[in-house]
Amino acid sequence: MSMSGGVDYWLVPRYNTEGGITATIGAFAAINRSTKLPEQSFKVVENLFTVNGQKSELLKQLNGQPVHMDVPCAGWGSSEWNDSQFAALLEQINAAVFRTPVEQEFDRLMDSVNSPENEDRPLADIVHEHYMKMQMMLAES
Repeated sequence: MSMSGGVDYWLVPRYNTEGGITATIGAFAAINRSTKLPEQSFKVVENLFTVNGQKSELLKQLNGQPVHMDVPCAGWGSSEWNDSQFAALLEQINAAVFRTPVEQEFDRLMDSVNSPENEDRPLADIVHEHYMKMQMMLAES
């Protein structure tokens, strides 16, 4: 998809061993079965999945593809090139995975490495800190 201003992008999919594309689910909604306000909770989730809910500032922070295909990704514009690439990729999706806490910690590692506030910190220390967190997550699972 193109950023506002009409830039065209090459979309690079995550191919899988079955020959299709694996979509990564970075966010989802659920209601705890022991919630004290199930009807109100359902209304909140239901509202998030409306067209207006998918255009909300809250969901723009997630930076993913809305469930309504006519709602553009947050911060992205549309062009014929990008729309055709995206449509072709959608047809190839044959699997989906949920992001794990370990993958999220890896993203935090990358953010830490690229953060200006860590520029004087040794890379080995930053990596060690995040790898230790990942190791603890895996030990707990």
